[in-house]
Amino acid sequence: RLAQITTDPINPTNNVFWFWVKYPNASSGTKGRVQGNLYGNSNDFTSLYYTIRLYLPHDLDTLKYGTAQVHWFTLMEFWNNPNWNGDPYPFRVSVNLQRMGYVPDSLHFGVRGEMNTDTDSEAVVWNSPNTNFSVPINTWMKIEINYIQGDSTTGRFFMAVTPDGGNRTVVCDVTGYTFHPSNPNPDGLNYFSPFKLYTSDDVIDTLRNWGKLANVYWDDFEIWKDSTSAVMTIN
Repeated sequence: RLAQITTDPINPTNNVFWFWVKYPNASSGTKGRVQGNLYGNSNDFTSLYYTIRLYLPHDLDTLKYGTAQVHWFTLMEFWNNPNWNGDPYPFRVSVNLQRMGYVPDSLHFGVRGEMNTDTDSEAVVWNSPNTNFSVPINTWMKIEINYIQGDSTTGRFFMAVTPDGGNRTVVCDVTGYTFHPSNPNPDGLNYFSPFKLYTSDDVIDTLRNWGKLANVYWDDFEIWKDSTSAVMTIN
């Protein structure tokens, strides 16, 4: 696995981040992970807005037809208290690539809010799979994320996608808990990964056995702290 700066697959004059995993490296070889982190943000990021560009290369087209179960291919992860340090109220929101069927337009985004009861089990608080937007391959797309810490009526997670040359589409706009429902004192996103590649050994091994690679490209990460607007326009 590696995170490296490399040449844009579309524009050779531009440099971008490239995340790739050839062999599973996490959880005793059952998962693979590369990620960019903003960690240790105590009492920060109770609300934020950020944009980033994502490119899924042609290798991932194999996931539409392969035998691997593509239930989770995590691209972003947000922890309002993590599950690895003994905190009693772990909660995360994850943005995933998911396969829905075996057809050319079967890759979609799905977003979940989960209470992590321990390192191996989750309780889904809300789940928002998008069935309308087919995630493009070999196309740069701008992603907008808006996170607001809150309960079932004040919390919000928003995601919009604009492929190059295409229209802006809202793929997730959830009002609901963005922290553990039992947490008496939520204190923001202590740890989050605004861009990552995290998936199962089944996905990684299937791609490798087909002569492909689990990999994604990222560019143009920008973040605004204390932003509660999901409709703001960035020029």
